[in-house]
Amino acid sequence: MLSRDLENLPGYELVSKGVDDLARGASSREALLVSIDASRLREGGIPIPPRERLPSEPELQLYRLLCRERPEDAYSFYSSLLERLISFEFALDDFNRTSRPTSS
Repeated sequence: MLSRDLENLPGYELVSKGVDDLARGASSREALLVSIDASRLREGGIPIPPRERLPSEPELQLYRLLCRERPEDAYSFYSSLLERLISFEFALDDFNRTSRPTSS
């Protein structure tokens, strides 16, 4: 479960569901998306399971899943999911930078 302090970040709903699904061992669209950039999210303070518990080749698995679910627009939907993940990461970086106490 992600901190409620992050709720207003773009893409929060995707990352939050992905984190929850990964913790349960589910291979959802959101879990695969979070797995794509797990190390960066982990560095930003997001509770991501260890690498050995993550799906292998999450980019490929996510794209294949989308091809089955949405064959007519799988690529554009895949791209939009990645853009939302990146937006979340940039917003998380800003959040972490501004919420850290400054030393005097």
